[in-house]
Amino acid sequence: MKTRTLEKISDPFLSLGNILILIFSTALAVSLSPLFHILNLPVFAILPMHFLIFLMSFGFGWKNGLFLGLVAPLISFLTTGMPVLPIMILMTIELASYGFFADFIAQSLNKKTGKFTLFYSFFSVFVALFAGKFLYLVGFAIISKSYAVFSLIKTAFAAGIISISVQLVLFSFLFFLKYKNSNG
Repeated sequence: MKTRTLEKISDPFLSLGNILILIFSTALAVSLSPLFHILNLPVFAILPMHFLIFLMSFGFGWKNGLFLGLVAPLISFLTTGMPVLPIMILMTIELASYGFFADFIAQSLNKKTGKFTLFYSFFSVFVALFAGKFLYLVGFAIISKSYAVFSLIKTAFAAGIISISVQLVLFSFLFFLKYKNSNG
C-alpha cells in the first residue's frame, strides 16, 4: 500500500507570506477606524477600511481583497463593537464586493483584451464601487424591511462622496499601472 506525504501547497493564497500579509492587513483595518475616532477624524467621510480593502485587492489580488473584506468588519465588530451589528453585516457585503470585483474585473479585462487601458481600470473600480454600494442598499432594504432606500443614499453615498471619488481616481490609476505592462 502506497502512503501519501504532505504535498507542497501550491496556492500562493495559502502561503505563509500571504497569511502574514492578511493578518497584518486585518489588524490594520481593525485598528484604523477606532484610531480615527480617537483623533476625532470623520470616519464616515474618510472610510479608512474601504481604502484598505481596495489597496489589498490592488496589491495582492482579488482573493486577498475578498478575504479582507469578509473578515475585517467581523473582527472589528468582535473586538471593538464597531460597526454595530446590522451595519457590520452590510459593510461585510460591501467591502467583500470591493475586494472581489476590483481586481477580478481588472484581471479578466487584461486577459481578455491583452491591452489594459485606463478606461478598463476606471471601469473595474467603478463597477466594484457600484456593486458594493448597491449590495449595501439592497441589504439595508432587506434588513430594515423598508424600501425607503433614498434616505439611506444620503448616508451611504453623501457622507463618503469625497472618499469614493478619491478611491475611484486613485485606484483606477493604480490598477492601470499594475496591468498596463503585464502583457509584455
